[in-house]
Amino acid sequence: MSRVTRIALGAMAGIAGVALGVTSMTGCSASSELRTASPDETDAASSGAAPLPDSTTPSPPSGPDTQTIDGHTFSAIGPGDCATNAMVAIDREGPGKLLGELTDMGASEYAAGPVGYDEHGRIETYTVQPGDALAAIGERFCIDYITVGIHNHRMPPGKTIQPGDILVLRPDPTVTWSPDDGYAAPNP
Repeated sequence: MSRVTRIALGAMAGIAGVALGVTSMTGCSASSELRTASPDETDAASSGAAPLPDSTTPSPPSGPDTQTIDGHTFSAIGPGDCATNAMVAIDREGPGKLLGELTDMGASEYAAGPVGYDEHGRIETYTVQPGDALAAIGERFCIDYITVGIHNHRMPPGKTIQPGDILVLRPDPTVTWSPDDGYAAPNP
């Protein structure tokens, strides 16, 4: 049996298993007849509610706890004790961009390393120390740690931060980023 055939059979078996699990959870048997509800049997029709819109594109969340910067909507409340939030916008094969503003909340047990600044005195980098944790670094600088990890190619599996790593917190918008880029070790 070819590799492609084995993969296809495995996928079909997985789909059948999921379908059987779903039908048993809803009280149907695997041999139940599939029936489509008529418009008068739907919840919207019986309750008098307006029909669903034709568009299935979700609208971005909005409200006092969200912010939209350059088309990216994310939480306005930062991690930990942060009153604001920032994130690194990552577009495949494009430059990374800082959305929001970084705030240094001060060193903590798991984020005690030195900070690097750009020529304008703004936070730009962070040097990882032994015992540091990416989530704590995010809390220290009021930034989404997941986007920092992805931008710096330091997300698991197997790509965790290491002492001496220099994490870019404020990406250079003129430098193209790619998920396929290798991680370049910092220059001492």
